[in-house]
Formats: sequence, C-alpha cells, structure tokens
Amino acid sequence: MLILVAALIVNYLAGTRCGIKGRRAIILADYGGILAFALLQARYFMQQLGGFPDEPAHLSYIAYMKLHGGWLPDFSAMRIYHDTQPGMLSLAENSANQFNYLGHPPLYYKIMSLVGALRVNGNNVSYDLTRLRIISLGIGVAGLLLLFYIAYTRLQQVPLMQLLFALIVISPANMVFGMSGLSNDTLALLTVSIFTLGIIRFAEARCDWVTYLLIAIGISATVLTKLTAGMIVVTAALLVLFYTVVIKRKPKMVRQTSFYLTLPIYLIPIAYFLTLYSRFHTIQPSYQRLAFSEYVTSGMYAPIADRTPMAPSAYAQYFFTQFLNNWSSIVGHVPVTRPGTTPFTFDAIAVTLIFLAPLGLFLFRRSRRQRYFVMGYIAILVVTAYQFKTAATGFYSHGYLGGTQARYYQCAIGLFALSIIWMLSQLLLAANSQEDTTMQFRPSGSGQAAALPQLSALGTAVVIGLSLLLLYDGFISTFLLSGR
Repeated sequence: MLILVAALIVNYLAGTRCGIKGRRAIILADYGGILAFALLQARYFMQQLGGFPDEPAHLSYIAYMKLHGGWLPDFSAMRIYHDTQPGMLSLAENSANQFNYLGHPPLYYKIMSLVGALRVNGNNVSYDLTRLRIISLGIGVAGLLLLFYIAYTRLQQVPLMQLLFALIVISPANMVFGMSGLSNDTLALLTVSIFTLGIIRFAEARCDWVTYLLIAIGISATVLTKLTAGMIVVTAALLVLFYTVVIKRKPKMVRQTSFYLTLPIYLIPIAYFLTLYSRFHTIQPSYQRLAFSEYVTSGMYAPIADRTPMAPSAYAQYFFTQFLNNWSSIVGHVPVTRPGTTPFTFDAIAVTLIFLAPLGLFLFRRSRRQRYFVMGYIAILVVTAYQFKTAATGFYSHGYLGGTQARYYQCAIGLFALSIIWMLSQLLLAANSQEDTTMQFRPSGSGQAAALPQLSALGTAVVIGLSLLLLYDGFISTFLLSGR
C-alpha cells in the first residue's frame, strides 16, 4: 500500500509537471511495476495457497495430449489420472479414474503438451508441475503485456489514468490466481486481447492485412481455446460487422482483399468443430452426454429427493449473487473465506464494479468509441445471459447448483478496463482535455505539459481513491488478510 501511495504521488507530479516524454517514461515504469506485482502475487498463490480450479483435470488433459498426440482427443476415453509416484501420471485403463469433465477445445492443452515439461514412458507421463505452471503463467503474462501495449498506445497519456488501467486489469480476485495454476484461461486472455487489438485497429479505419489477421487469429484461436470466450469474441465481431455494414453503411471496410486473404484461417476452427460434431454429435462434449452413469453419481447431479426447491425468481437471485461473489472473491479448491463480505461491501465493491460499471456506457452520448465499447459489453451480457440459462436448466433438470463461475469473463478484462477508463476520461479530465475524435491520443502543440490532457482536481481525487481501493479489495482483503 505504501509503495502504491508513493507511485500515485509520482504519477500525479508527472501528470502536472512533465511533458510527453516524461509522462511516457512514468507510464512504462507503472506497467513494469504492476507486472512485477502480479508475478509476486503468482508466487504467493503457488507457494501459499494452491487449490487452483480443476488443475488435476487440466493436467490430465495435457498428459493425454502428450501421450496420444493429434488435435482431436477422444473425450469419451479421457479420464482424470492420478500419480503413481510424485510427478508421474499413469494413463493406463483404470475404471476407478473419474471421467475428465472439461470438454474444452484442445489448443491450450496441445501447446502445453509440446513445451518440454512432460515425458512419455509407456502408459506413464512424467511432468514438472512447477515448469508447467510457469509456462502457463507466461502465456497469461503475454496477454497482460498486450493489454498494456493497447493502453499505452491508445489511451490518453495521463499517468494516473494509465496506472488505474493496469490496476483494473490485475484486480479481479481470480485473475492472477487463475493464471498461477494450469488453466486454459491464460491462453484465452491472450487470444481475446489479440482480437481486441484487431477490433481497435478496425475502429481506427486501419483496414489492412494486420488488422484482419489479428481479428482472424483472435477469433479462431479463442474458439479453439474456450467456448465461452469464443462466444464473446464471435458475438462482438458479428455486432461490429452489423454496425459497419448496416448502420454505418460502409461495406467497403469489409470488402477488402486483405480481409479475404485471412478467410482460410477461419476454416481451422470450422474443421475442428465439424469433425467434433461428426464424432460426438455435439460441439461441447459433456459429462452427462459421454459418461451418464458416472455423472448421476457425481457431485454435479442431485437425486430428486435431495434437491433444493427454488422458484425462478429465487434462483435468479441465487445465480447472480453467486456470480458476483465468484467475481469478487478467490474461488478454488482451497477455501479463502471472508466472513461478512458481500460483493457490495467495502472490501469487495471496487472489484465488483469492474464488471458492473460498464453498464454506464449506455448513458453516454453516442460516439464512435461509445458504440464500440457498448457492442463489446453487449457481447459479454449476451454470454452471461446464456450462462444463466444453461445453469438454470442444469438446476431444474439435474439439481446442480454450480455453473455460476465469473472467471470465464476475465479473458475480456481489457474491454472492462478500457471502457471504465474511457468513461472516467469523459467525466474527470479537465474541460479542455475532453476529446473523442480518435482511438489514439496524439499530442498537439509543443508537447509541453500545458498542451497535454490533465485530470481535474475531482478527477485526481477519484482516480487515487479508486486505485487504493482496488489494491485493497483485489489483493489485500481477498488474500493477505484471509489467513492464507
């Protein structure tokens, strides 16, 4: 906290007394410091907490891909394997092994199987868990670096605002925690960030091959990593396409040779899902579809006599309460309890608002950036509604009270952070600094401090207050004060 206070003072002075070069130097130092802080958190989580969500299932998936190769695993035969000795999984047939319920597309697992941290010996696969975790964390860090690049090149060069952006990105309770263990969420963060950069370039009317390549890679890699993340980027892309062609009536932005040249990239996920459907008659292999007899004896199914009755309104309240709890608190296999904390208490409200604050986008005057941010947030709301529908169906059909995880949306943290910073810029920059003409800030005049955007006095107080509260809610309260 003291280090952040010192950083806020330095950023305030840089924003009021430095020219563009001084500001940029401080902003780069901010991003370096935040990245170091995130890595320090990851070390604490690995050494002091553990219990990362579904990590044994992720490890088993990686080991299966290492042993069997290929790109399309036999989901019906994949199990959660156990150590025969420390660092050694046995993939031999064993009916005692639980069915591997993940069913995710294979891109993350294929990459992780090729990084040299696993060795095959017959039906055994040896692994270096620490090395696998570090490599997986590195993928997530690449996503963070890309988001920092986007902010550095697109947001106003106001050091306090850029520091707040970085804090928003790492503050959701499960962001760094989830990156610290094995999880395809790390690759989803990177691929969605690639897509975000591509869409920003498209919004800037930079309709070249780089833009369309970024969008194509972002969409294709995301849907091959995680379906919920894929639904977000596909929905956002369709909204942008509709807005461009139908609302703005600029089909020429899409009818570009550079766009057509990237179309073969989309054939890769199409081929995967067609093959998957032909083999399993679904694009989302599931526990109940592929191992029903085992499913009905698992914790994901409750016999009718043991189910908790709830009216639809009561279930909706339950779902969204749990959803926001899971967004604002660490959720893993090791409990991190905070008695008395709710998503709207002082020790969680700042993290909760990261998800809810973009609702304010709908209240701002329509502009190019406002429309793009709204389309991105609508995509998140659409997928959230689909998740609610799926969870409600699971509850009323199978008595399952799960399906309320909010970490699925942390891959789009760049959209949340950019939206919040944009809204704050509209409200808190000094009157002569409010510009909405470009996605990228370009300094004018001589480059002296007087020609650069400035926070108002109220804006300075708000940004400093939010920064301190995010640090407290996002790490101090959720972990350091939890007794873990």
